[in-house]
Amino acid sequence: MALTTFISLGDGAKLMYQSRRRVVVAGQLRSKPPSHAVRNSSLYHSRADLRLPLSNLRAINFIFLSGMDSATSKKRKLADRGQDSVDGDASNNQEGSGSGANRPAFEHGKFWFKDGNVVLVAEKIGFRVYQGILAEYSDVFRDMFTMPQPADSEMVDQCPVVRLSDTASDLECILHALYDGASRYASGAEVLSFADVSAMINLGFKYQIAYIRDEAIRRLRICFPDKLDDVQLAFGYDADGWFDFKETLPVSLEVQDAVAVVNLCHKYSLDFLLPAAFYCCAQLSNKALADVIQQDDPERELSKADTVRLLDGVDQLKKAVLRTSRWLSDERIVQLENFQGPCCCQE
Repeated sequence: MALTTFISLGDGAKLMYQSRRRVVVAGQLRSKPPSHAVRNSSLYHSRADLRLPLSNLRAINFIFLSGMDSATSKKRKLADRGQDSVDGDASNNQEGSGSGANRPAFEHGKFWFKDGNVVLVAEKIGFRVYQGILAEYSDVFRDMFTMPQPADSEMVDQCPVVRLSDTASDLECILHALYDGASRYASGAEVLSFADVSAMINLGFKYQIAYIRDEAIRRLRICFPDKLDDVQLAFGYDADGWFDFKETLPVSLEVQDAVAVVNLCHKYSLDFLLPAAFYCCAQLSNKALADVIQQDDPERELSKADTVRLLDGVDQLKKAVLRTSRWLSDERIVQLENFQGPCCCQE
């Protein structure tokens, strides 16, 4: 299915290209909430009634994914091709049409190379960078730069200006990864914030920067594993019964970030992350859950369908724990008199 993309280069001029490439889906620095924040906040469940199914990944898969609509999943796959995000740029650039002189001014961002030959602008922050680097790693930018520029396109110091609908922080993250962050963003030794990983996925898909997108997915797959042997390495409960992500993970996470992961899964068909992400969402307290249902940020807001799925899953987890521990109250269990422990049984 072809994609038609409009990207403004100033003065209302638009470039149109068609891409039939199919996107292939691949696999703040604090891993553990501080003790005072956990104990004094209402973000986490302290009860142990949802723990047991953590050792049964098949049960978690069934609990949270059994009611998913296949038709809905097909619609979500459209996001693999970046359609929604690219359309956002188109509408944004239409609003900004007009002469280059009437364009709003922008500040220089962190990346402003004097010999750069293209200026990317996001949220009134400009980044003067190199077309060659962008074209090398991004199919979208490569196609865009091959198009002839209109004579009246917006220019800065003889550099074409490309205005994007992305946030300045997300764009800076991607540029950092492209230009001087290989040792940080592509190294398993560096722990990244969830904000950085989210930007890498969103813009990696949008601009078809494969290695950035795949690296972000690889990191999330470690944090939200789909294999039973890896679950205990990602998260669990501390000695006081508080849910916690392990400090050895490649992404710094808090439990409420799992909501954003669920939304990323739907947007880009990363269904293999959903069971573990929903399980982490189940650790939210009732107050924290109410907050994510009414979020103003769509990336951190649970949809109605996901809220129902989550609540049903929590109910099923409770029932599973009760079934497992029911024997403790079984009156048929005979109490041994003078039982002093395993040594007594061995004798």
